[in-house]
Amino acid sequence: MSWLWNLQDWPNFRWDAQALAPLETRFLRGSGQLTGTWRHLDETDQLELRVDWLTGEAFETSAIGQGTEDLKTVVAVGNRLVWIIYPLECEAYVAIDDIAIDKEICEPEKNAYTGTDIAYWVGIVKKDITLTPYTIKFKVGNRLEPIATTSSLYLIGKNT
Repeated sequence: MSWLWNLQDWPNFRWDAQALAPLETRFLRGSGQLTGTWRHLDETDQLELRVDWLTGEAFETSAIGQGTEDLKTVVAVGNRLVWIIYPLECEAYVAIDDIAIDKEICEPEKNAYTGTDIAYWVGIVKKDITLTPYTIKFKVGNRLEPIATTSSLYLIGKNT
């Protein structure tokens, strides 16, 4: 499988509008149903659904390719990066403790979803880059010291 940015014509895409039309119709119909349903949920249910969507998307995205081993994320100036962790077992405790990266490139900040202790980290890419390594430190279980990633994590400039 090729990544989009590895395709010869990136970012100039060509597609068959007729082949996509039924899929677009299905998407629009489904999103309309979701919007209608959303309006009938109270704030608590909306918050729970937001968390489910975000964690589900993060979990499904991590299944692409080889997971997070040797992860390279293509970025451009102004991109907003979001880091979230999702424990695979409900009894397990895991949280991001720190994201070690050159602060001149990105300065991640810890946030929490309103009304919860569910944390996520956000950072904005500050300048053009070629290849920038970073490390994530995790709090796991009842360990006193955080565990750092051992795989290679990189931000890669869009024009690299």
